[in-house]
Amino acid sequence: MQAILWDGKKQVKGRITLSTSSLHFVFSDFSDTSLMLKIEFSKIEKLTIQRIYDFSVNTISIYCMDGGVNNFVVKNPISLKKQIIALMELSVSKK
Repeated sequence: MQAILWDGKKQVKGRITLSTSSLHFVFSDFSDTSLMLKIEFSKIEKLTIQRIYDFSVNTISIYCMDGGVNNFVVKNPISLKKQIIALMELSVSKK
């Protein structure tokens, strides 16, 4: 899924993929490298959909246990949130 990682100052385009245990964000400008953001589902504290920086309503914010917040502008944040929650629940049930 195409996405923009947004911190209020910079917008970084990329692609989100989901595995059974984590979210991966591969930066468009570095797609031929190993550089990416990986967020383990076990490290996610909260997921919200909200308007940030008066930029977009299509934003999912991922709050991590380390205090980090990753804001992704995506076409369908509700669907992405549901997919992440389902995978989080699946990984917990396997333990």
